[in-house]
Amino acid sequence: MKIIDCHLHLNIGNDKKNAELSKPLVDFTKQGLLAEMKEANVEHAIFNTVDDVVKGFGTGNYPTPVRMKEALEFVKDEPSLHLMPGLNPNSMPKNALKIAEDALKKGQIVGFKVLSGYVHFYPFDKVYHKFYNLAIKYDVPVMFHTGDVYDPIGHALSKYCHPSHLDEVAVKFPKMKMIMAHLGNPLIRDAVLVLNKNQNVYADISGFFVGNTDSTHVYESNDINFALEFLGGADSFLYGTDWPLVKMKDYAELMQKIIPSKFHDKIFYSNAKRLFRL
Repeated sequence: MKIIDCHLHLNIGNDKKNAELSKPLVDFTKQGLLAEMKEANVEHAIFNTVDDVVKGFGTGNYPTPVRMKEALEFVKDEPSLHLMPGLNPNSMPKNALKIAEDALKKGQIVGFKVLSGYVHFYPFDKVYHKFYNLAIKYDVPVMFHTGDVYDPIGHALSKYCHPSHLDEVAVKFPKMKMIMAHLGNPLIRDAVLVLNKNQNVYADISGFFVGNTDSTHVYESNDINFALEFLGGADSFLYGTDWPLVKMKDYAELMQKIIPSKFHDKIFYSNAKRLFRL
């Protein structure tokens, strides 16, 4: 089965400080990444990056900052790798919108990531609106962090990443394609409420497991299947891993067991292929 992983992160260079903070499970080199993708049958990988436009989460001190030039060089000449730069209002230069639009025109990026919780702005804050309009203009999605935060430095605030905040964004920008990262986990029912009433909102199922995937997984299975049943199908769902927090093959095998086989094609492949126009 072919897979599109719509939620990964880069740690270019994997320097000693970053390695100590993030304790990577994987080989961050391009060769190592492509080998892991091949093993997991991942056809496309979409990275939620932090770049020159945004300069890190919150204080700029998050474990895996990625600069735009390095990220573009990393994916250069590799059609299976794609970038979705993050938006951080704390450190945007005056020409951030122009930089973003130039990258969209050149096909260098496939959307944006709003780092709710890691940066202390609500998703509906007006500071993002010009980027939302840009996403509509170029028909690319905007992803939002929702639910629990991976926060080894203790900076993130959960109040900014509640899935209910996306309802206001979806209503104000009905033509914008939106992705709710992590299905709002563990706030699954709040996430489903937003998904059920807004046809322009999707959710990825990344980050439900970190590191070892050998636990019982009862609540995760129940929550994901509740969401599928309540929404009456899989049209709103995308697959993602949150790599490098888990091995690609391990996560794919586990999710294939949890998700009913009749939904596999849509969730693991065809929904993302259509949404990102891959």
